[in-house]
Amino acid sequence: MQKFGDEMKRYALISAYLFVCFTVIMLYEASQSDAGAVSLVTFGLALGKALVLGKFILIGEVIGTGTRIQLPTLVQRIAWRSVAMLIVLIIFKVLEEIIIGMVHSISVSELLAELAERSLLSLVGPLLLMLLILIPMITLIELSHALGKDGLKALFGEDQR
Repeated sequence: MQKFGDEMKRYALISAYLFVCFTVIMLYEASQSDAGAVSLVTFGLALGKALVLGKFILIGEVIGTGTRIQLPTLVQRIAWRSVAMLIVLIIFKVLEEIIIGMVHSISVSELLAELAERSLLSLVGPLLLMLLILIPMITLIELSHALGKDGLKALFGEDQR
């Protein structure tokens, strides 16, 4: 039961971090649009994305994404795991889009045609943004592993009771 509680805490922390990141991005996008309006729907979308991607990240952690290749420095491990996790998220996102398409009676070929119509910038931009979001999170995970049990808590001065 303790392991389940720990995993739920990790899920909550990851999802909260992603929610903050996605909310800021959506608020920025709203500030740049002509409408400039922000509604509860904006926060709902950010929360939904955060919860889904948070679960995908936990699945990536469970399957050991980016941990099979042993790299000598912490910076190399962070870079590799961030890119590897991004690849896992891309795979899950593609699967999610296929499933949503099937629910709405859209074929895979139609989804691919729709994807092919998009500009390279509209495809790569969100991926780079997600990579920038992943790097600090993966950095904390790798620091936690490098410092050992409760090492990160000690580094941040949390009570060790």
